[in-house]
Amino acid sequence: MPLKYTEDEQEYYDLLELASYLCLQWRLARPPSKGGRISKASSCTRDLIRQHINAGKSVFTTCTGSTVLASTGLLDGKNATINHAGYKWAKENYPATKEKKWVVDGNIWTGACAVAGMDMVACWLKEQFGLEVLTYAARNLDYEPRGVDGVSLVIPRRYDESEKQITTHAFFYY
Repeated sequence: MPLKYTEDEQEYYDLLELASYLCLQWRLARPPSKGGRISKASSCTRDLIRQHINAGKSVFTTCTGSTVLASTGLLDGKNATINHAGYKWAKENYPATKEKKWVVDGNIWTGACAVAGMDMVACWLKEQFGLEVLTYAARNLDYEPRGVDGVSLVIPRRYDESEKQITTHAFFYY
């Protein structure tokens, strides 16, 4: 049964699709999910996503955004993940779905949820720009990214003079 949206919801999702189009002009893209619902993108958005990935650019999804990406056919035969709420559906329809925080398959990065997506992007930053850039960014955000296992830390811990662990956040501006 097709999903029905109020006029305000449809306008919001149309704006998300426009934002996706604009992001596709860059190196990265993040397909929109429809309020955490399992959904398909419009044919226009699916075509833009296909062009983006086929050009070798990276794409990131979180939560049920993986279903939008799956609707393009580009996840066929790929490893991916989805939010735990949609895992059963995804596993039935896309057997390569993994029960992980995030999965990387080539230039396609899929994250299970928003926080896992933050950790996933942190690891991408580390891969692309190195630990120093990631550490600087994370400390400015007071954020301690976790590895794909959800436990291991991506940036080194900090300790005070008495060897007591202290927050990742550092005040650089005074």
